[in-house]
Amino acid sequence: MKRKVLAVLLAVTMTAAMAACSGDGTKENSGSEAKSSGEEGDSSDGSDLSIGVVMKLYDEFQNKVIDGAEAAAEEAGADITSVAPDDITDAAQQVQMIENFISQEVDILLVDPNIADSVITVLNDAVAQDIKVVLVDTDSPNFENPVTYVGTENYDAAYEGATEFASRLPEGANVVIATGQQGDDNHEKRSSGYKDAMEDAGCTVLDLQYCDNSADLTAGQVEDWIQKYGVDGIDAVMCTDDDACMGAIQAIKQNDATDSIKVCSFNGFQVALQAIKEGTMEMTIAQQPYEMGYEAVMCGIGALDGETYDRQIPVDVEIIDSSNYEEYLE
Repeated sequence: MKRKVLAVLLAVTMTAAMAACSGDGTKENSGSEAKSSGEEGDSSDGSDLSIGVVMKLYDEFQNKVIDGAEAAAEEAGADITSVAPDDITDAAQQVQMIENFISQEVDILLVDPNIADSVITVLNDAVAQDIKVVLVDTDSPNFENPVTYVGTENYDAAYEGATEFASRLPEGANVVIATGQQGDDNHEKRSSGYKDAMEDAGCTVLDLQYCDNSADLTAGQVEDWIQKYGVDGIDAVMCTDDDACMGAIQAIKQNDATDSIKVCSFNGFQVALQAIKEGTMEMTIAQQPYEMGYEAVMCGIGALDGETYDRQIPVDVEIIDSSNYEEYLE
């Protein structure tokens, strides 16, 4: 398998990529509004390469994936357009967006599936039109023809992070897990990694519930758990998304349980770093979304030139806690 296109281009641009990643990633786009990048004169310079990006939604993480993709597209002189549904649960809107890019005959399609299996048919349609499909951030394991999947190995990252978290808890700790949308490959793998690691460490997983990446739903679920098991009956709450985890922290605060219930989450968002600073979150398992977007575009470009890649190109994660959060604050 070949990865030399990544090695060369990533080395050349790492300094610029890290500088671009230092921004807050905020974009004005929402729903079906698209963000286009690239100078109008690109095609006159000999490049008519077009790239479509379909994300789950617009948030801090997704925006940084887009930033990385746009940086790579700019280097290649390519036109790039990024879109996302209004709601992370709207799989049908995401499919429609992919269909729109197929009709526009883009050369490369980057997709972050909301539901792993919901996009398989439309992605096969894209491949049939000779479009290079790269999965980014979230895999669709049953889709057989991607260029590659660029993203975190979510089960392993969650397992390793949870093992570290378990070492900070009392022996035989009682743990509850609030995860994302049912059918989302990332959150299914993270919650499985959490559960397996905690049980292997001798902890008891009292319950695991889907909360659709919603802070409100997570807050309500944690409140229900506290009412059911009592403050003294829960040692830790684990979430698979930092934004949703803010709901868990709110419920814990309202029950005056900040000192007794530890919190672990996933993503490395700025809100999580602030919570770590305030002492309301123990740790978050941080991903590298900018690198995902950048490498995904480079893989798509390489595929057009005949390069082939492993089924997954993993992007590393890092544990952020009170010892190092200041390094990541923006």
